[in-house]
Amino acid sequence: MTNVHKSRKLWIWVGAIGLTSILASVLITSVIFYPNVTRKAVVTSVIVPLLIAPAIAYFTGRMWLHMIALKEVSEKAVLLERKASQKLHEMLKKQQLVFSVIGHELRTPATSIKMMLDEPGYLRSGKNLEVVRRTADHLISVLDDMRALANPNLEITGVSGVARLSELLKNAVESQGVMITKQGLAVEFDLTSEFDEYYEFNKQLLRQVVINLVRNCLLHSKASTLNIVGRCQSIEPHTFQVRFSDDGMGIPKEAQSQIFERYQRLNKEREGLGLGLNICREFLRRHLAGDLCYEESQGGGATFVVTFEAAEAVGGFTGAELPKYDFAGKRILVVEDNASIRELTALRFRKLRAEVDTAEDGKEGIKMAVGGRYDLIIVDLFMPNMQGDQMVRQLRGSQIWVPTVGVTATTV
Repeated sequence: MTNVHKSRKLWIWVGAIGLTSILASVLITSVIFYPNVTRKAVVTSVIVPLLIAPAIAYFTGRMWLHMIALKEVSEKAVLLERKASQKLHEMLKKQQLVFSVIGHELRTPATSIKMMLDEPGYLRSGKNLEVVRRTADHLISVLDDMRALANPNLEITGVSGVARLSELLKNAVESQGVMITKQGLAVEFDLTSEFDEYYEFNKQLLRQVVINLVRNCLLHSKASTLNIVGRCQSIEPHTFQVRFSDDGMGIPKEAQSQIFERYQRLNKEREGLGLGLNICREFLRRHLAGDLCYEESQGGGATFVVTFEAAEAVGGFTGAELPKYDFAGKRILVVEDNASIRELTALRFRKLRAEVDTAEDGKEGIKMAVGGRYDLIIVDLFMPNMQGDQMVRQLRGSQIWVPTVGVTATTV
């Protein structure tokens, strides 16, 4: 109810009460003093209500309107409480579903890896090692999805570089070779000549988009063929389109408008958190000036259309690889509190014929860096006793200027 309506209602109330009081007073006076009704009595019976009734009516009207306002506020509060309770219930239900899926997605590959490790002699087979590697890759992808879930505003920028688009597409597909062979999926490429030229673009994110779309086909489509068709759409700027078309079961019409929303899983029996397509679209829109759309394939199945921009490689780039750094004979210090990562990092450098020392935390790392002559220091940023950045500051304060690389698995 607006203030104008409230005011009008109040004065109608005051006028009605006042007029009713006057008429009642005149009638009572006439009945009491009849038949000796004087003019003075009649005038008095009119004046008194005019002085008293409107004031009483005004204050009672104000109280009445105030009670109506309180009732409206109370009703609105109850309505808001119901809506908030319903929204909270839906959010908790959705959260329960999401974390139930997360629990399943984490437990399945982790349990699989444990069973493989517990099986005597299982890892002696190169084929079995590939199975373990794929399972670990899946576990990492679930953790990446959890990262997006925990902090959706966290920016993932990827790494830009120069490459042939055709090589990137084919290498990304080949990374899923074991699953492709196992499911008997035939992947066919149809790329125009522009895809064989060198361009500068966000290689890391585009590769991840391609891998996600291929995995999406492998996990959900039940397709026998996947056609990857690439075309250059424009020169200024260089805009490319890549169509991923399969002959699988496609996506129902009623679900097509929701497939790019977060946590949408059309097949609850398949692995995944329902974040892949949403993340791919965000990658393309934010970092590749592109987009990801869905179309129905002409012969059945599904088609995902990727568009993106790439800059022409400058400076006469010929695709020749940059010279690789020779670590042979170099002395390297690895400072890492996690034993597995520490030893695996040292093992990788030793395979490159480097001499490697290790330290468990920043304090031990400082002692070794001061006492030894190193060509490179690899330091974890988050460690007990002394963190990596504190260690580096102390080394620089001691005039130790060894090249240092900080690493971390933290994503926030």
